[in-house]
Amino acid sequence: MQIISLIQGLWVALIILMFFVKLRTGICLYVAYMILVPYMNINVGINLQWNMVNVLLLVAFFLSYKKGNKVPLSFKPYTPFLFLFIAQLMEMPFQEGVPFDYAFNDFRLQLMTYLILPFVIWNYSAKDPKLGEQLKKTVVISICIAFGYGLFLTTTNGQNPYQMVLMAANGEVWNESYAEVGGGRMFGRISSVFGHPMTYGLFLGMAFIYIYTIRDYFKKYIWVIMLLGIIAAIFLCGIRSPIGAFFATVLVFLLLNHKVKLMVQVAIVGCLVYAVISTVPELNSYVESIFSDKKSDVSGSSWELRLMQLEGCLAEIRNNPLFGKGYAWVGWYKTNFGDHPVILAFESLVYVILCNSGFIGIIIWGIFLIKLFKNTAKISKKKEIVILAITLTAYYLAYSVITGEYGYMKYLILFYTFILLEDKSVNKNEISNK
Repeated sequence: MQIISLIQGLWVALIILMFFVKLRTGICLYVAYMILVPYMNINVGINLQWNMVNVLLLVAFFLSYKKGNKVPLSFKPYTPFLFLFIAQLMEMPFQEGVPFDYAFNDFRLQLMTYLILPFVIWNYSAKDPKLGEQLKKTVVISICIAFGYGLFLTTTNGQNPYQMVLMAANGEVWNESYAEVGGGRMFGRISSVFGHPMTYGLFLGMAFIYIYTIRDYFKKYIWVIMLLGIIAAIFLCGIRSPIGAFFATVLVFLLLNHKVKLMVQVAIVGCLVYAVISTVPELNSYVESIFSDKKSDVSGSSWELRLMQLEGCLAEIRNNPLFGKGYAWVGWYKTNFGDHPVILAFESLVYVILCNSGFIGIIIWGIFLIKLFKNTAKISKKKEIVILAITLTAYYLAYSVITGEYGYMKYLILFYTFILLEDKSVNKNEISNK
């Protein structure tokens, strides 16, 4: 385990070193680390965690920014996200369910974790055009490792050697009972290189959309194989959320493109896939449970349970329905009390928004999404890029509404930035407008 800790520490040390020596390389190494390593807790006299590394990245960026040709800084892709954070911050004085220091500290941590790296990528790519190309290679390789290893884990009977070793080196405990084969899950719950299967499921859908976005970067047979591999990983990872979110996202994509013929083709393929699945009893039980309220071998959330959880949310905020319990109340509650007796693990973005921010929070999120869609259309003049960025957001929403919000926005903003960078004229337009 000491060897694993040493390798992990050396990787982080190399990332920080390259921030100040060759920022482009440092950014690529950091993005690869974010995808492939779920833990950042390195003790080298000082405790290096995600936000410390983010601060060092920001310092290195501004030092680099002062040298050579200065490119005007741009916050434009992130103004909707800033609106979301600031609007939630303004609710804090009207909320009493969370200690203010806990709420504000969580606000600060999320703001730094979610926005610093994408902000640096966006602005440094305008100054260093080679960043976009190297970053693309880094992300593609990381995606291949993630879903390739995930497919390999279908042969290990619920075990994940990489995570078991990595967790032991970082003081975490492998949950064997959660990952094991059983209950209609032919291969167990697969987490691949991520700390939790749910994060892996989210990543797979976003990776699919990104690979489709850059399909011209590959020979056709390569990107087709990659997309089919990701789809296979989605169906075999042992959790239902990415399957449901993926199909919802495909419908949104086809709707945005007005492709009726393709919708029919997808429907036919879907029927054929379902026919094949029906011949495998265990897999049939697993997939059927997504669309059925009947009890099966796979335990899940029925509509009745979902409605009970919603009633639980309304009961929790009855004393302050407009502003809710407080920023990050859901996280604070789970840390102090574990699962809620009615809402359980707050397994829907709707429950999280209602409990944390009340009905005003629902309005804030509605405005945020409208701003995000409009802002995307203003930033990129390429219709396809705009549609794919909206499709990415649709996948995040579908997945989070089904599953909950467990830091998933970090990946949304990161992949959103990657997709926008595929419009080569974007940063040039930003510079000329300034």
